Amino acid sequence: MCVEKSGLEASLRHIKKLLASNGSLLLHVPSPDLPVVENACRFLSLTECGKHNAQSERDCQSLDAWHNSLLLAGFTGADAYSYDVTIPYQPHYNIISRIPDQTTVKKTKVIYLLCQTKRHDHPWICNVEAELEQAGYYTERCVLGQELSPHQCVISFLDLDSPFFKNLDMQSWGWFQSLIKCSPRILWITPSVELGCHDPEFGIVLGASRTVRQEEALHFGTLQIDQFNETAIRPTLRVCKKFFEATDGQDTVDIDYEFALHDGIVYIPRFHWEPLSDHLLREPDPTVPIKLDVGTYGSMNSLGWVEHESGLPGPHEVLVDVSYVGLNFRDIMIQLGFMASKDEFGVEASGIVRQCGSNVKQVKPGDKVMLLRPGLFCSRLCVPVSTCVRLPAWCSLEDAASMAVAYGTALYCLTDIARLEKGQSVLIHAACGGVGLAAISLCQMLGAEIYASVGSEEKASCLVKTFHIPRHRIFNSRDSSFLPGILRETDGRGVDVVLNSLAGELLHASWSCVAEFGKMIEIGKRDILEHGKLPMDAFGGNRAFFGVDLIRLGQKPGAFTSLTSRVMDLYEEGKVSPIRPLKTFEACDIKEAFRYMQNGLHIGKILIRIPQSANGLDVARSRRNVAISPDLAYVLIGGLGGIGQTLATWMVEKGARHLVFLSRSAGTSARDQSFVHELEIQGCTVVLVKADVSVLEDVMTAIRSCPRPIGGILQLSMVLRDQFIQNMTHKDWQDVLACKVAGTWNLHHALQGHDAHLRFFVLCGSISGVLGYAGQINYTSANAFLTSFTQYRLQLGLPASVVNLGAVGDVGYIATQNPKLRERMSSGSVRLLQEQEVLEAFELAIFKSQSRAPLHITDGTIRVPNNIIVGMSSTGSLANLSVRPLWGQDARFGIYRNLDEDVNQGPAQSSLGNAAAMRDFIALVERQPEILDTDDMANTILEHMVRGIQEYSKFAQDLSYTEVVAMPIDSLMTVELRNWLRRNLGVVLSLTAISKAGTIGGLGELTLASLRSKYSKQ
Repeated sequence: MCVEKSGLEASLRHIKKLLASNGSLLLHVPSPDLPVVENACRFLSLTECGKHNAQSERDCQSLDAWHNSLLLAGFTGADAYSYDVTIPYQPHYNIISRIPDQTTVKKTKVIYLLCQTKRHDHPWICNVEAELEQAGYYTERCVLGQELSPHQCVISFLDLDSPFFKNLDMQSWGWFQSLIKCSPRILWITPSVELGCHDPEFGIVLGASRTVRQEEALHFGTLQIDQFNETAIRPTLRVCKKFFEATDGQDTVDIDYEFALHDGIVYIPRFHWEPLSDHLLREPDPTVPIKLDVGTYGSMNSLGWVEHESGLPGPHEVLVDVSYVGLNFRDIMIQLGFMASKDEFGVEASGIVRQCGSNVKQVKPGDKVMLLRPGLFCSRLCVPVSTCVRLPAWCSLEDAASMAVAYGTALYCLTDIARLEKGQSVLIHAACGGVGLAAISLCQMLGAEIYASVGSEEKASCLVKTFHIPRHRIFNSRDSSFLPGILRETDGRGVDVVLNSLAGELLHASWSCVAEFGKMIEIGKRDILEHGKLPMDAFGGNRAFFGVDLIRLGQKPGAFTSLTSRVMDLYEEGKVSPIRPLKTFEACDIKEAFRYMQNGLHIGKILIRIPQSANGLDVARSRRNVAISPDLAYVLIGGLGGIGQTLATWMVEKGARHLVFLSRSAGTSARDQSFVHELEIQGCTVVLVKADVSVLEDVMTAIRSCPRPIGGILQLSMVLRDQFIQNMTHKDWQDVLACKVAGTWNLHHALQGHDAHLRFFVLCGSISGVLGYAGQINYTSANAFLTSFTQYRLQLGLPASVVNLGAVGDVGYIATQNPKLRERMSSGSVRLLQEQEVLEAFELAIFKSQSRAPLHITDGTIRVPNNIIVGMSSTGSLANLSVRPLWGQDARFGIYRNLDEDVNQGPAQSSLGNAAAMRDFIALVERQPEILDTDDMANTILEHMVRGIQEYSKFAQDLSYTEVVAMPIDSLMTVELRNWLRRNLGVVLSLTAISKAGTIGGLGELTLASLRSKYSKQ
């Protein structure tokens, strides 16, 4: 921009001529706040403005100077501005201005300034008035009760000295009713109550304005200001312009009615929806021990780490810091939900003794130990000393973790059961696994003849190279071809011992390999769990069949101690070696380790290295435990209603033993007496105080009647006097506000000197105070006060939180006393809360109340603390014209529309993933079973299956659709596929049927046939 000698304003006027009537101007100008910039500004100011005073030179380039110059040139001033970098290092800043909308200016030409008196000489009001007039508005002072010209706009300064709604008298109430009759737009300026609060009664206007908007169809906005000083004037003017220029009949949710000026920045409120359950979780502590957990059996993605309390060792126990855990096929079966429970992850490990019980003599702190028992996938735990054996100093913890299960199983099977002798023959299936390699070592030690089966040529080569087993004695474990191979190699006799882990038809083939007087030892689990059968004729040759479960063996006293000691004796004597090769995964790669084992391609042993600190691990957050002390008393105001009784029962279940109820009718009804009796049966002392919370002396009496120091307050009082604004009497207004406003103040004052042990101060509000609700201006105003009062107490460093409840469907006022309202809300797609959600909301409020969190600014956003709002959503889509959201067209709730669109997208576009799409698909099939007969249905099902497989199989993620369809189904995949089909499609197929399908494509056809069979019967 070339600046004329006549001045900056002249240059700006020329630029204005170049713009359209609705045009905007973006200026990128140097900042005078840095010295290096100031020198440049001095030069520019001399040439542009012709002024030589140093201070003038600086002001010429300030934001204020630009704003004034833009106004003089006919622009709207500095509507918005931003800096290049963080203050105070900004070299430049950007200004946006525009040409005023002349139509709008004329429309809002007169603004009434509503003051306590016409001659109100507050300097701040005078300055705002001057700025408005300079911006082209006409202003006129007015007072309540004065007749105003219709359809003009009002800025209220009634709250500038004291809260207008505090102790509101009858005359002022009538004047307020008249005001909202005639004014289409009211902007009410009030001190801050949400971003800091020095008097919560200023917050009453927030609830009132929200109901006025809902009921009277006029624009009632609010502007909260933290400091009424000179720096607040310009932001106030910008808010006024934005608010008054908002058009009527706007059909979008972008109308802002509420503003808050804090530290010179204007904030606008926006609600964000978050799962309540997430806030009841606490962040993991890296110093707390961890253990392996699976959220959903069969889902690899839900496998992860959770916190775990190790406890202290008993007299015969030791506390061990686990270093390595051996991964076994049994862990895969647990993860798939096929056997045992998730508490039994990990049966072998190694670690260092941290602490010993009083009667432990075998080991001492600092000893390295080998462990053998279920549930070892932890970083620290207490175990019986009988399940661990001390390691020699030269044995590594990594080697020790590889031997317990492998050598323990092989030793028990071959020497204790088979009683294997030199020269006898053994067939070892899955010979490249941990147990298989251990069995080969023992067989060679005993001089037995070895035959083996493996799943790949790579594994066969390993056996030839490492153990010198002849290649012609190594067979394929993927099919039954090993049977003729064994008979060929043994001249039709078979082998003396079969160590079997194969299932199904291969189990029967293995049984046929057993020679007369021979033994088959089953260490697999599938056929045992599925009640498999064997032909009995083979037993005629004095053959024997044994099933071995190492974990069950551990239930026999001394079995684990004996077995692990024998393994270590053989190791120390040099007769056996640690399992090789070892594949070690870090704990953070636990899912990859499981997938690696599940693929069945590994040789040797898989170990997981366990860290002693959870730093760097994705440890799941755990549920907080609310602390309700039996040694403290808890006061419930109005707590004998439906929700109050629910909360009182819950508190007693959590440990409360002293409850005080304050109510105007406490204990007078048979229902109250019955409830008190129930609490007393549970060991709770109950004190009933028949009193009015709005009377300070009554509250003091209740506080003095507490049998123990007060640990918490639940303010649950409620009075309803519903009327539309113009029909509401002053008494209706007073009666409803008394219990929540005066009552809460009374509790606050009465607790002084009695709050040394106070843990929480929880106020029960309603979402009506957040939304506004036609016919309830008194109730919404009272609830808005509670939210402000929470901020007031937090600012004083006192515990406080508020729960703004939505409609509750199964307990409380709507459920029991107003069933018609409940039915109307339900039919109108209003979400009704359940009792458990109410309890969780108050549990969160108790946690929040104790935190006393101050305001925290992150990335320009302030999160209002300790304000919990639940139940503010719809059960139907907003795209449905019959569904009207409770909040109308209010920009505060605009984000909900985005959430609603996400949830209600079609399956192909949904961000909720394949599982949600499958639910929609099944719902469609239930309504229209005939779609299963369409030509492309097989491909539709296959597409969903392929996406599902790619979700849990990293190997499949790298394959194309065609490659996944052609993928053969192995024994490990069958379990996950069966779980996926049952969970997502409701199809239950046997593992045998899935295996026989052969490929994923074949399984798709089988699934379609099953769906047709299932829904054709309906």
